[in-house]
Amino acid sequence: MEILFIFLGAIIAVAIYLFFINKLHESEDKAKKEEIEVASKEEEEGQSSKTKEKPESLKPRFCPLCKSELKKGESVYAEMYKGEKRPKVIIHGCKYCYVPGRKKTNFTAKDINLKNE
Repeated sequence: MEILFIFLGAIIAVAIYLFFINKLHESEDKAKKEEIEVASKEEEEGQSSKTKEKPESLKPRFCPLCKSELKKGESVYAEMYKGEKRPKVIIHGCKYCYVPGRKKTNFTAKDINLKNE
């Protein structure tokens, strides 16, 4: 008989525990829904308190030498040299200003204290 009471007590304890865990998750979900609703209302009204920036993928990119806008898939031509303290990058330009084979600089890696490895 005692085992029956112990078993019933354990079942009741588990039921109470699950009930409170469920209530905790419901309150978290309710808070998240309210945040989403407030954010969507602010967005609709145009009164967002935070300044929204474009994602990095949507920002226009420009060539640092000729300042022409780079479209999707376009990039700049550059070489990387291992320096004494940190790597150095020499930018040659984009497809609009870089001509392969044309020497644009008058210096070598040795002149600017770089080691080409």
